[in-house]
Amino acid sequence: MTSRRGARGDVALALVVVALPLLAAWAGARGRFDVTLNLGPGDAPYVSGFTSAYEIDDRLATHWTTYDATVALPLSVSGGPMALSYRFARVFPESAVVEVAFGDGVVDRFECRGGRFQERAVPVAASTPVAVAFRADSHERQNLGLKLDWVRLAGTGRVALRGSARFVPALAVAILLGLHLLAGWDLRRSALLVAPWAAAAAFGLLRDPWLVHRLMRGVLLALAVFGLGGVAIGRLLVARGRASAPAVRALAALALATFLLRALAVSHPDFYYPDLRTHARLVQVVRAAGLNFFRVPAAYIWEHGVWRTQAYGRTYAFPYTPAFHLLFAPIPFGYDELLTAMKLTAAALTTVPLVLVWVLARRLGASVVGAALMAVIPTYVSRLSFAFLPALFGHAVDIAFLCWLAGRLDRIRQPGVWVRGALFVAACQLAYVSGVINVSLFVAVLAVTEAAARGEARARQAAALLAMALAGSLVSVLVYYRDFLPMALDVASQAARRGAAAASVHPVQGFLTVAYARTRDFFDGIYPVLAAAGLTILFRRRRGTSLLAAWFLTYVLLLLGRARVPDVFLHGHETLFVTPLVCLASGQALAALASRGRAGRAAALVVGAALAVQGLAWQWRALAEQLGNAR
Repeated sequence: MTSRRGARGDVALALVVVALPLLAAWAGARGRFDVTLNLGPGDAPYVSGFTSAYEIDDRLATHWTTYDATVALPLSVSGGPMALSYRFARVFPESAVVEVAFGDGVVDRFECRGGRFQERAVPVAASTPVAVAFRADSHERQNLGLKLDWVRLAGTGRVALRGSARFVPALAVAILLGLHLLAGWDLRRSALLVAPWAAAAAFGLLRDPWLVHRLMRGVLLALAVFGLGGVAIGRLLVARGRASAPAVRALAALALATFLLRALAVSHPDFYYPDLRTHARLVQVVRAAGLNFFRVPAAYIWEHGVWRTQAYGRTYAFPYTPAFHLLFAPIPFGYDELLTAMKLTAAALTTVPLVLVWVLARRLGASVVGAALMAVIPTYVSRLSFAFLPALFGHAVDIAFLCWLAGRLDRIRQPGVWVRGALFVAACQLAYVSGVINVSLFVAVLAVTEAAARGEARARQAAALLAMALAGSLVSVLVYYRDFLPMALDVASQAARRGAAAASVHPVQGFLTVAYARTRDFFDGIYPVLAAAGLTILFRRRRGTSLLAAWFLTYVLLLLGRARVPDVFLHGHETLFVTPLVCLASGQALAALASRGRAGRAAALVVGAALAVQGLAWQWRALAEQLGNAR
């Protein structure tokens, strides 16, 4: 009987958690409100009769209406009084006669011409769905009405989601609940883990349902696709005995929470990073060129225009690999849908190294606390993850390769392992261009650290590693980089000649200057101290020593390259490469501190909390810096 009551209580708790945002969506927000659609990135679901592309000039986003255009939001409003306002420019010297309709009738008529922006505001009906029609008549005959900046409805009353939009927050909570259940959590714990998200959604819906709706755009599908994929992989590993059920449960909860925070952050309606358009254009280039792109990739990269790089006074087509962009080329996304898909995929990719740090820690016998630090360290919510989306994809492949090596380094001379390693090297290099330098250098340093351990077996292992890296590099050159070999050879010859430093486009600096600046910008002061202590502990354990040493030394060499040969190492992404090592080592230091009795646990808790607060604050600062890029 007690068991049945407990089961019924768990079901009731789960139903309450799912129902909470649904009831809040139905109730809506009451009081003063300001519902604004800023025309530009993200406006596609809410506009019709507009030109196919928006414009962004000097960080001001606008979108042209045609002669008959509509802005329709999934909202209903009631109460009053209310005012409808809009900011626009006509641009053309020919006058346009404009009618603005809201609800059942025309609420504004005016004439306009010229390029000066102006605002108009009119009172509107007290109870209606939010739909504004702009009808223009002009003699310029280009089917262009107004260059709209924003449309706003403000007043006092009730605002609520309507139609299918009402169900999206509750459905997201239900999917999140289901993912925790599939990961192995029981119903009660799943509901408790999801309850904070449900409460946050309900609070938001009662305060600003329009903001909650915009934050959720695309997240529902991304959560289902990426969440189900990740949980399915975890369950498969458990079934094969390659992962423990408790580990998969914990990782699922941590990864889902991390993904949601980052996905919601980049889904903010005011968030925009200009490089998103650059990546979208490359997707369109690859989509249009098809397989011909891979016949002459340098020509297409040069034609794209953005990835032309200067080195030693010359301009080249940068050997940019479109591996990340290939994920989107076959799918017929609209432009705005493509931007959304890329942002959310990048958010999902930032959780992959988190999971891999957990796996690597288990293989090295280290603490898994580092995986939790991966959720809060600022690196993954910064310009690196806003602009360098292909680097995130390549970084995930890099860390997967390091995890693979950690479990197979002592068997690298076996033919099957060696071949898979060579293909892994090729995959790292093809995933993003920095992988050509980062992974090649890492394997070379790893071979040196193995050889330094002495012994004939270690020497043969080092030789096998070098041969593996060479074979993988040959594959990546034959598949893609062959078209950039003239550029690579020319840059290498320029870098090797006398006076190369003076001819460098980017300033040559001292190693310590660069190392200090990069460390300060991404890790501040606590992480380096913890990481140094953690690495010392890990080295003393003599497990995975050569891999850890090679990882750290590769970072040092990449910094040295950035300092002394910046034209070659400018895009090395060494910070991304080393961040998992910093978290792994810092987590080990915190675990060691916590093992020193009550005082140690308290100190570890305080330091961990400080890192979490600092990390989240830095992440918000990085996000906030991008909120005005398309105002």
